[in-house]
Amino acid sequence: MILYPAIDIQGGECVRLRRGAFAAATVFSSDPVERARMWEQEGARALHVVDLDGAREGRLINLAIIEAIAGAIDIPVQCGGGIRTLADLELLAAGPVSRFVIGTGAVNDEEFLIEAVKLAGERLIVSVDAEGGMVVTHGWQERSQVSAIRFARYLQQKGIAHIMYTDIDRDGMMMGMNLTPYFLSILSFNTLIQTVIAVFWSLAMKLVLLDKVNYFIIFGLYWFLLMFLQA
Repeated sequence: MILYPAIDIQGGECVRLRRGAFAAATVFSSDPVERARMWEQEGARALHVVDLDGAREGRLINLAIIEAIAGAIDIPVQCGGGIRTLADLELLAAGPVSRFVIGTGAVNDEEFLIEAVKLAGERLIVSVDAEGGMVVTHGWQERSQVSAIRFARYLQQKGIAHIMYTDIDRDGMMMGMNLTPYFLSILSFNTLIQTVIAVFWSLAMKLVLLDKVNYFIIFGLYWFLLMFLQA
């Protein structure tokens, strides 16, 4: 597993938003490039950079800072925020950034998504940003009527190799991860896993009711089984 430290850029500064609220920003540094160097020195193997201004405006705004970050460190940098045209994607592809994250454009423009896959291939990531299980777009300012899990299935059909999921309700709240959507996505993509998990729970609950095994042991085994099946 690779952990991606994130640098979110707003107004040229490194910030953290709370549930995507642009007005609720905590500033961590006024020097994104130096912050990137710090993460590399701390042992990061890759870096995720978000142009928050670009995400809100729908165009690349902090491109110069992002390219400066990518040029200042030796680890791969992926970036997103405001990439909604092929021209912008081509501009990024010609620079030092390793991978590119699109979100709103993938939701609203199927032709753009198809052409983006052709252009970027394995370097393309689609961001599935969800609030209450529904996809949110335009810098998390507009809520769609598209289910996050249904959208993820659609992306798989379109040949997307990488998906980045964000639970907006937890973003920036320091509350830990919400694993429910993760489990649901695993179950929705793989019928074999669905069958195995169903059989496991059926047998496990019988053992619990017969007082043959502790519920917490069952829960631990469930986690192990789920991780094993999706490995």
